[in-house]
Amino acid sequence: MNQSNSIRHKIHCLWKIAGFALVGYTAFSPMTYAADSSPALFNINNELLQPEGYREWVYVGTTVTPHDMNNGKAEVPEFHNVYIDPKSFTHWKKTGQFRDGAMVVKELLSVGAKKALTGNGYFMGEFTGLEAAVKDSKRFPDEPGNWAYFMYGMKYPLPRKATAKPTAECNACHQANAKDDWVFTQYYPVLQAAKPNK
Repeated sequence: MNQSNSIRHKIHCLWKIAGFALVGYTAFSPMTYAADSSPALFNINNELLQPEGYREWVYVGTTVTPHDMNNGKAEVPEFHNVYIDPKSFTHWKKTGQFRDGAMVVKELLSVGAKKALTGNGYFMGEFTGLEAAVKDSKRFPDEPGNWAYFMYGMKYPLPRKATAKPTAECNACHQANAKDDWVFTQYYPVLQAAKPNK
């Protein structure tokens, strides 16, 4: 075998190895997305990895139920800043529905100062936790509305992954009280304004 043929043979072998490696990676990759173009990424244990870049998604609203207004016993006294992935927001604007693969992220913050130059009020303090919801009919066919809910904890640094919460812990409340498809759109004016009129 001359030098030219030897080089071509080596290149051919390298391409074969690269091809096998790619097939192997695709077949055994431990990460899978919830649905086409969904930002929700799961590992082989069906744990949701902590989402990245969600503060650049579409911000839909903030809720807060402080202790001061609930006899010091508010169940969720933090600010909840809520974001939805951009493609799901676009789908919502067109259809008034949440697509398969939609992901909603809730970032929790403590109540900080209660007085500002403009007067008294409730102002955001420190980040305290992170939650997420994913709609996936194939991954969660038995969950009401195909929604699953995840909590990454209430103390930083947060875990990088989370398992789905039991149906009775989150989904049942959403099913009974949320206005649109297990989502509390009644508290998110951005979603209300974007929903198409029928």
